[in-house]
Amino acid sequence: MILMRNVLISIVVPVYNSANFIKRCVMSLTTQTYNNLEIILVDDGSTDKSLEICSQLQKEDQRIKVIHQGNAGVSTARNTGIKVAKGEYILFVDSDDTISKEFIEKINIGREKILYKSITAIVNQDEVKYQPKQYQKMQSSDFKEKLITGEIEGYSWGYLYKTNIARQILFEEQINFMEDFVFLLKYLDYIDEIEIVDESVYYYQVNLSGITQEKKIKCNNIISINSAIYKAKKILQGDEKAQEILDKRMCRMIEKEIGKSENYHAIDCLYENQEVIAILQNILKKQNISRKYQLYFSMILKKRYTLFKLYIWTRKYLKKLKEILK
Repeated sequence: MILMRNVLISIVVPVYNSANFIKRCVMSLTTQTYNNLEIILVDDGSTDKSLEICSQLQKEDQRIKVIHQGNAGVSTARNTGIKVAKGEYILFVDSDDTISKEFIEKINIGREKILYKSITAIVNQDEVKYQPKQYQKMQSSDFKEKLITGEIEGYSWGYLYKTNIARQILFEEQINFMEDFVFLLKYLDYIDEIEIVDESVYYYQVNLSGITQEKKIKCNNIISINSAIYKAKKILQGDEKAQEILDKRMCRMIEKEIGKSENYHAIDCLYENQEVIAILQNILKKQNISRKYQLYFSMILKKRYTLFKLYIWTRKYLKKLKEILK
């Protein structure tokens, strides 16, 4: 596709302790076949050499602008970029990801009320591991339904947004989990259609440092999941089906967070946080929660360690069995 107009595109990259890969990311931006770009690197209080590297990159390309702020989180960093962006459209790229050199050129900008989405390739050490199901075009209502159910991942990167709409909604700075999901839900109210680039042009990097996934329960994640689902339900107020789906999704996500630990005594940390206990108690009061989750959260609240240990063992066994059967 060829761009209909030579519009300025702002690319916002939140940077936090990204010294090992920020240069690679920025190189994929500066070598775009489409040149009318503004690249905004927002350093979010990095403690490594990220800011130094960003400053050097700025000297090498006049399209790069570097902003330094105290550590406030990715949502605040993105909002900082949105507020200073001069482009008609805005794109978010994570500092450890890259995009193909034809990314922007392949997007046919020109029609109003359209959200432009790239197809994301999941990459591990330069090897493409996964490419999700591809769609061509979707109505915003259909896209919203798939976003709510989780069929489409709720990430903010890889989309091309209208900057004036992004300024109206901004990212929720009070939550540090699912903030992208809430942003997308709000944005969808301003558009009619999603147009999707027909090939993978955004490369989401995983396991760059070789560090395995952390297996520690984080109460703040549970609180953020609850806050994000609450905000999403407010956006979708009146849609009973969506409310029920979001409740079930919250249960799955909290179960996943608690299940990260393979030590059944790890749930002891939950009892030290009254806000988390209140969240679990409120879940049990909901009428649309399945029997499975009623038993699961009751087991935790009643400190049934033996049952929880059995749950962990069963979960590990089924996971291994699934891998064997692949």
